Amino acid sequence: MAASFIDKRISPHFFLSEFLVTQHRELNNTPPPELMDNCYFLADRMEIIRSALNNAPITATSVYRSPAVNRAVGGSIDSDHMKFLACDFICPSFGTPLEICRFIDTMGCRELFRFDQLIYEFTWVHIGFKRTIPMRQQVMTVQQTAGQRPTYINGLPK
Repeated sequence: MAASFIDKRISPHFFLSEFLVTQHRELNNTPPPELMDNCYFLADRMEIIRSALNNAPITATSVYRSPAVNRAVGGSIDSDHMKFLACDFICPSFGTPLEICRFIDTMGCRELFRFDQLIYEFTWVHIGFKRTIPMRQQVMTVQQTAGQRPTYINGLPK
């Protein structure tokens, strides 16, 4: 992957390199060109979220995943990460992942963001989008048991 491609700014506050980060550096995580429209779409959505979070810096922890990276992390076989339509992130200067999820779950934010899925994953927030309307606006919490695939329950912890 050419350095100039990786260093490309995709929105006012995000670079492509941030959206390609993976702990599995040995695996190719180059997105196919046909997904770049989704990349820009997602970056636009993340700019809206950043603005709503008092313009606090967002750190993307997992955005695009190639099929190989998705398998390595145990992602769903139809993960929106592989379509460049999901972002796992933190925003420490705004609050904890749970505080962020609760904020996004407010009706005003639901209208502003129009997300497909919002998942509280304990140490990060997962937000997914679709390119078509309507989006489901599902709000869930991950449930993880050691050695098993995660399951999800509706809603956020009280």
